[in-house]
Amino acid sequence: MAEKVKLTGAKNGAGTTADAKALSIVGGMVAGADIIDDLDVLRHGGLPRLFGGVRAPSTLGTFLRAFTWGHGRQLDSAMRAFTCRQAAHTGLVPNGDEVVFVDIDSKVKPVYGPAKQGASFGYTKQRGLHFQIVTVKMST
Repeated sequence: MAEKVKLTGAKNGAGTTADAKALSIVGGMVAGADIIDDLDVLRHGGLPRLFGGVRAPSTLGTFLRAFTWGHGRQLDSAMRAFTCRQAAHTGLVPNGDEVVFVDIDSKVKPVYGPAKQGASFGYTKQRGLHFQIVTVKMST
């Protein structure tokens, strides 16, 4: 990820160690964080042993505020590369001359209550839960 995401020109060191900061955010979300302050969950219990290089919530907030639309596109590129590498390590991708199709789709599940956890307005201008679906198909 470090080679894909570059926050050049970001102030207060927001652009340094982008990979550790992004992984801290993802790890926090997996552990149940849904706002920046909740990212402190990674510092409790045994999680610091699992997630090395955890950053403070205030540092992660500064990191996120430094993002522009172009940085979001850089994260998309890093996500695509990660997904392809992950597929190669799962045994789903053949070693022979077979062709593999990888389809990555972004989906929005509309929700209607403002208190729905994780719901936000995205590119569709509709309140919803935004997620991705990855499909891998091998041709035989």
